[in-house]
Amino acid sequence: MKTALTFTRWTLAILLLLTSIVGFTEGDIAPAIICVIMALLLLPPVAALLFKKQLNPAIANSQGMNAGTVTAFTPVQPVSQETGTPVQTEVADSNPPAEIKQAAEPAKVAKRSGGLFGWFKGWGSSIKTAMALEGCIKQFPSINPASLNKLLQTKPKWRAGDAEMIRKRIIDKYDNKVNADNVDSLGQRYLDFYKTIFPGHNGQEILHKISVSRVEAFLFTKVNDDEALDPSEIEEIISYSKSLEVSDFDSKEKIRQDYDYYITNWELDNKVFTGLQSDFMLDKNEQCIYKVEKCELVKRKSVTRSISYGGASYRMKLGKGLSYRVGATSVSTQKETIEVSEGYGLLNVTSKRLLFKGKEGVVAINTSTILDMEPFKDAVIIHKTTGKPISINTADGLTLYKYLRSATRNKR
Repeated sequence: MKTALTFTRWTLAILLLLTSIVGFTEGDIAPAIICVIMALLLLPPVAALLFKKQLNPAIANSQGMNAGTVTAFTPVQPVSQETGTPVQTEVADSNPPAEIKQAAEPAKVAKRSGGLFGWFKGWGSSIKTAMALEGCIKQFPSINPASLNKLLQTKPKWRAGDAEMIRKRIIDKYDNKVNADNVDSLGQRYLDFYKTIFPGHNGQEILHKISVSRVEAFLFTKVNDDEALDPSEIEEIISYSKSLEVSDFDSKEKIRQDYDYYITNWELDNKVFTGLQSDFMLDKNEQCIYKVEKCELVKRKSVTRSISYGGASYRMKLGKGLSYRVGATSVSTQKETIEVSEGYGLLNVTSKRLLFKGKEGVVAINTSTILDMEPFKDAVIIHKTTGKPISINTADGLTLYKYLRSATRNKR
């Protein structure tokens, strides 16, 4: 019976471990963790280590131990032959009374350090805290009070390292919840959410992020519909940044690091753009706006394929090297579009053209022939007035799309 039970526990544990692996690969983290814990509890060696009873010394559990009295072992007392009653014998004290009293005190059982069971308990508490925190951040700004209370109930068990990790997690998630578009409505609310969990902190990091978002919001009001920043607008942004003590926007060079596209547009419109060093020979008054060191150019082409259909047939031999086929056959054509890679190479976006140099040579596309563009995170699809669309695959497709828009502004 014991062997069958052990075999069943091993089988169930292995099945749960396999289930947890599938859960981790498919992103079901919480159920997978539960399966792992259940599997470990079913494994006989782990269960024996977790639930094995600790044996205490017999002297610690003795209930009748008193000062000056021996109860652990009572010898047989002599009996009087005349009266038949036991003869009282005295045991001499070999130690001073004080020492006897001290020795007779019940032994204290050492407090358990936790062991593997304590480690699992702490790990489970950390998982519970992390899941409650992610739930609160995901629900922001409409946080369920029950979720917040669930997180705060675990706070007494936080270690210093856990508290710092949670604090940084909330700060890092600010960028996913608050931006230049909603900073006026959500900035202070996110700070209040932070202070609810950490009332003793001033939230200086989040206050700085709120100030940065306010400067960005101010910058976008200056950009408006023309997608350009002129020198006077840049000075206004610098002044506003200094008033909020935000050093990220206190010079034109710093603003240009993240918002070069808008400054470049104004310079191109006003013929003051100096241009980048191009990898190609450019025409007169043509300037390089943007460069990509490595990208892939993919063209779409239409091809025609022949498809033969036939039923039962028979080949009749008429003579040496001569035969005749009997049976019905038919041939049809089918058109389809395929993608053909031109390989990897470097790309220059100029004020007039899109220039690509790959293993097959140079490909040039006039910006005046571009009708539409589709931006993606890692590519841009370009539709032209003639021919099939082309795709440029690159690491930063959104930035390439912006500078292609800059090149096609007003069809320069």
